[in-house]
Amino acid sequence: MAYGGTVYGLEVKSFTNLPDYQRSLRQAAAYGRQLGLAEITLALFVEQVDDANRTKYEAVYVDAETGVRVAPVFVQTGVWGQIADSK
Repeated sequence: MAYGGTVYGLEVKSFTNLPDYQRSLRQAAAYGRQLGLAEITLALFVEQVDDANRTKYEAVYVDAETGVRVAPVFVQTGVWGQIADSK
């Protein structure tokens, strides 16, 4: 995506488990390199995430092979109150 003459990269995935998360980081870095970017955002859809896991998994990752910085961001699809009320 380009905005104001600058190219931005966005990779979109669903968070399923830790191995897939780690694979998604590497895939996003490879995509960023393909686009010629130094940094790319990885949007991860997840039903719910607590603050501790958000802090742990939204840490910037720098891929050793490509040097591309990946900024993971969780997109929470569930609503905490609705989940608690449905039990």
